Amino acid sequence: MTDFEAIKLLREHRRKMSRFPAGSLVRFRASPPDDLGQSNIGIVQRDAALSAVIVLYIDSDNQPQQAVAAVSDLYIAEGERHDISD
Repeated sequence: MTDFEAIKLLREHRRKMSRFPAGSLVRFRASPPDDLGQSNIGIVQRDAALSAVIVLYIDSDNQPQQAVAAVSDLYIAEGERHDISD
């Protein structure tokens, strides 16, 4: 296996392991962040690590904020479910 083939294989594996690619709509299972504003929804800011992602959300003052959330504390919003099978 060449270095190029190894890198390609590892990138493909990481893509499958990263459940929340950038731009995914997600909801919080638990309470991070504490202030979710009027709706429990956010957008993944950049590619997920295997354990945590940065999520943009709206606080109660209607200001965009960001929070680091564990992958286990998030789930794909209903309209985005088709993305996780890619």
